[in-house]
Amino acid sequence: MKLRIYRIFLYIFNFMKRIRKKGCSKNEEASLEKIFIFNRDAIENENIEESIIIFSSAIGEFNAIKPFINSYLEDRKNCSLIILSHDPQYSDTYHSAYPNAIVGIMPAPIPALFDDLVKRTKPHIVAIAEGPCLFCHFPLRLDLSLSTMCLFHNIPLIILNATPWPKQFISRIYKIEYFLFRDLFKQAVTAWFTPYPDYKEQLSSYGIPEDRISIVGDMKYDVLFDKPLTDPDDELAFFLDSYRETPEQPLIVAGSVSSFEEQVQIISAWEQLREKYPKAKLILAPRQINQHEAMVPLREYLKNSTYKYSYRSDGEKNVEEAGLLILDVYGELMHFYNISSICYIGRNHGVLEPLKFNKPTLVGPTNTWDQDKPTYLMYQRHIEARSIEEVPDMKKLGATFIELFKDISRQKNLIKKSQKIISEEIGATRRVKKLIQNFIKE
Repeated sequence: MKLRIYRIFLYIFNFMKRIRKKGCSKNEEASLEKIFIFNRDAIENENIEESIIIFSSAIGEFNAIKPFINSYLEDRKNCSLIILSHDPQYSDTYHSAYPNAIVGIMPAPIPALFDDLVKRTKPHIVAIAEGPCLFCHFPLRLDLSLSTMCLFHNIPLIILNATPWPKQFISRIYKIEYFLFRDLFKQAVTAWFTPYPDYKEQLSSYGIPEDRISIVGDMKYDVLFDKPLTDPDDELAFFLDSYRETPEQPLIVAGSVSSFEEQVQIISAWEQLREKYPKAKLILAPRQINQHEAMVPLREYLKNSTYKYSYRSDGEKNVEEAGLLILDVYGELMHFYNISSICYIGRNHGVLEPLKFNKPTLVGPTNTWDQDKPTYLMYQRHIEARSIEEVPDMKKLGATFIELFKDISRQKNLIKKSQKIISEEIGATRRVKKLIQNFIKE
């Protein structure tokens, strides 16, 4: 009954929205074809035999579940892959990863649109990457339309790498939906596949039945060995050759560094390293390269400095003399991790990528990491196992770079411990595949 009331609620909501948006007709808003950016002809021609629908809010969540997608499609050769997000900026990346996939943005919350989506795509299963694993417990929006579609049409809905977040209301309509209809989300989800016992406890505390929650490990470990790096194009190969480490030229790669303060601390540490190794180079990869305002402090700092630096987006300009490269393009960080001497991971971000290449990896002080972030438990596991090394005082980061570069046995010890954790954790995809056979449609 509540499901039908919710669908009526959406029709009323969208009717009121059309009134506010003058000139927006019902047909314009309710066109399914308009939401797809790549391979929409498959939708238009209605020739899909079966499909899996993936919702991924951003690149990191998407990359983590690639092994599951690959394995699922390998088992079901005739299955079409449909990838949805709320932000069209990710569509090119999704399409690049899966050129045959139907890629688009989430439809407007109109029940008829989702009914049409089911009719045309015949999904066997719908999967959400990481979150929200509870309604309104995620920093990016996802209304109830997708989950209620699954509930209305009896389609299994699973959450992969289910990660609880604090409750967040992005708009007034979300508050209304949450207080009136939040239980629909719990009813719709067939299974939560979560990495850690701590997450299972959190999910259970919200009233989710324990038999629907499975601790399977973190799929991000499976990604480490999902496939090798692609060959670099000629321009990237030039950069890799220019920055590759030598005994006289250590290469520090600092990835996913969001905070301007932390960016400056890393550059200062690189300066200290250059006192010992004048040819030492630094690759600094800010997290928010597509957010102009977030990049302004770093750009102003460098412009007013005496450093010889270059932006990756500027091409080969100034690269020969630049000891500092700002990696402001997507998709290349892994290549630079691969050629590094030592890696540094910005706080509150995943720590696994450098470990794929057996690189000694440093992180900042534990007290600067946010325990509410989904990356914290993985970070904590590696800190406790001493497979990554914490620098308790960022003023000593430069000295730590020097000591670690010289101490080969210390490097090998870090690598050995990280390999042990990876071997223990890998296999989440296999475990999920086994469990979903209990409810997937044939």
